Amino acid sequence: MSNSHGDDYLSLFEDDHVNLSPEHNEWKILIVDDDENVHQATVLALTNTQLLGRNVGFLHAYSAKQAIEC
Repeated sequence: MSNSHGDDYLSLFEDDHVNLSPEHNEWKILIVDDDENVHQATVLALTNTQLLGRNVGFLHAYSAKQAIEC
């Protein structure tokens, strides 16, 4: 039986290296696009979202160079 994509995502959260300690209380999402509307829409769509009891936070990059620096 093959794994579905959902199983792949679940295994990411089950890995031992994921740190769920209080000092790491936010998942960081890097938004990379040169269009400000993409950044705004992503933040709007994911604000107040929680994954495994942790909020999401956003990092913004407007080019590949900026993304690498993040």
